[in-house]
Amino acid sequence: MIKAAFFDVDGTLLSHATHGVPESTRAALRRLRERGVTVNLATGRHAQELASIPPLGIDFDAKLLQGGQICVTGVDEPIFDVPLKDELAQALVRVFERDEFALQLVEYDRCYINHVDERVRGVFADISSPAPPTGSYDGAPLYMGVAIVTAEEEARMAEELPACHITRWHDGAIDVVDVGFDKGVGVAMFCEMMGIAQEETIAFGDSENDREMLEWCGIGVAMGNSDEGTKAVADYVAPDIDDDGIARALADLGLI
Repeated sequence: MIKAAFFDVDGTLLSHATHGVPESTRAALRRLRERGVTVNLATGRHAQELASIPPLGIDFDAKLLQGGQICVTGVDEPIFDVPLKDELAQALVRVFERDEFALQLVEYDRCYINHVDERVRGVFADISSPAPPTGSYDGAPLYMGVAIVTAEEEARMAEELPACHITRWHDGAIDVVDVGFDKGVGVAMFCEMMGIAQEETIAFGDSENDREMLEWCGIGVAMGNSDEGTKAVADYVAPDIDDDGIARALADLGLI
């Protein structure tokens, strides 16, 4: 019996073709909650970013932000948080302050970037977001680095970083967190705290940074618009987001 469902945002709930959530998705998630399944967000985005994108119009029981490193209730009360280890945080700050690469630093309450150019604007426009504000590091704990880099630039930047976990969520952008942490780890931590068994979970995602979550959950669903690597690790491949993918998958799986 499924007790908890986890949903990525970009390309899963939020369509970047229509810049909105399909109404079929909202209706399906309401029915899912009515059947006693908790509906939870699992995104690489920060709360500050969620406030700047088109409204999702969905009530969440919990929100796992920054790839699961920050977890809050649906009304933003803290559940847990896992900041970066000092070694990686300090290395990211050095790269940020040198300003060779466009790098966003993520704190608990804010996120900011070292510079904004057309490439940065283009990447964020592709995910229905404005470019992040520029800012400076003031010593607060960090939770993630988000770099706007090509594969070649990623390799150069990675030479300056200690062991870390890098996932690409756009042709021109990556997330950087501690090695050993990913969305799957965050979901597992949440479920352990809530007394939810692994086999009682389902997750929906569409990109590289969703793969561990899809693999960990009892049922992992890749959207039809997913990359091939994400489809390969999924238990079920749904139709595309703009083809009522979530609603059709939940119905096919007998959950609504």
